[in-house]
Amino acid sequence: MKFLKSEHKDISQLLSNKGLTVNQYSFRKKKGLLYIQIEGKKDEFCFYRKTTSELNSDMKFTESTTYWVGQKKEIRLKSWEEVLKLIDNWA
Repeated sequence: MKFLKSEHKDISQLLSNKGLTVNQYSFRKKKGLLYIQIEGKKDEFCFYRKTTSELNSDMKFTESTTYWVGQKKEIRLKSWEEVLKLIDNWA
């Protein structure tokens, strides 16, 4: 999974709004998941994004994106806003 610039910007803005500086949090990728670490916090937040393309009845491709949260992809979400809400609650 590639870490999109828009995702990085949204997460950084959210953490900044919570009073965290760039030096207090970090991102890392491991086994396709993106992990967010906050200095002083024992747990990490991780998510995975999967985009699929399907051919519809009009013979056009439609893309859909699904987000998974947790190391074992326990929670399935349909929108980026839902992921941000969980990050906000976690942070």
